Amino acid sequence: MGFKAESTERDPSFAELITNKIYGGHNQNSIILMNGVPGSGKSLASLRLAFDLSLMFADRLSTATKQYLPTDFFTLESMAVLTAQETIRVAKNIKQFQIVIY
Repeated sequence: MGFKAESTERDPSFAELITNKIYGGHNQNSIILMNGVPGSGKSLASLRLAFDLSLMFADRLSTATKQYLPTDFFTLESMAVLTAQETIRVAKNIKQFQIVIY
């Protein structure tokens, strides 16, 4: 046996895993369900995830001829409170490169 050598690589963040999934060629959309008791941080975690994803998408899609901003992918105006029927409608109509966080 022995000790495992320490790795200098860090594990990817949740946002990095989602970004890699979206831009990896298969299943280029994602539905994420945040579940927890009231006050456990679901809303804050969802906002942070949306912010982190918008930064990564802007970086990944920007080219020498076209620069994207994080606000091209997420702003507070793109948030909504949905009813059960609206949630089902959104989930059924998800498009390529779209992420929905519930």
